[in-house]
Amino acid sequence: MTKSSHFLAFLIFSILFFSCSNNEQQEETTINKYDQHKDIIVSHLKTNMNDPESFELAELTLRDSVLYKDNIEARKEMFGEGGYLEDQDKYAAIVEIEKNLGDTVNTVASYTYYIKFRGNNALGAKVLNEFLVQTDGPEVTKVLNYTNDRDKLYLTPNGFPYYEEMILKSRK
Repeated sequence: MTKSSHFLAFLIFSILFFSCSNNEQQEETTINKYDQHKDIIVSHLKTNMNDPESFELAELTLRDSVLYKDNIEARKEMFGEGGYLEDQDKYAAIVEIEKNLGDTVNTVASYTYYIKFRGNNALGAKVLNEFLVQTDGPEVTKVLNYTNDRDKLYLTPNGFPYYEEMILKSRK
């Protein structure tokens, strides 16, 4: 083998080795986040059960996520010209916030999970429950909403950075 073929073989091996390493780290991070999200969701649901000790998780699936930019666009429609809460000052403030956030607008604001679990009802019978659960984001710390009626999901949960401050300032 020539020096160039040795170099080429080394280069291919290096690319394959390091790309696998990154995928494994990314997969491990995803699993850890899933476990964190699952723990928060399960804990919240157990506090609202008749018999929390009877909880048996059957399925937990991520169904959707909402980005800050999705929430920003919804608020711009709401406060923009022809919006149902037309307010040009708030609209301008939202546009300014969006500009200042830069790439942060692509951060997850909320996750929606589908969960199926068994638990004892008030009469002690084991029943199967199914809910859609909305959490905050990007780091899940709480459940915002859970329902078994798709129509009761929040369309733009959890706002975006500086939105609450803007609303409070406009009320003064």
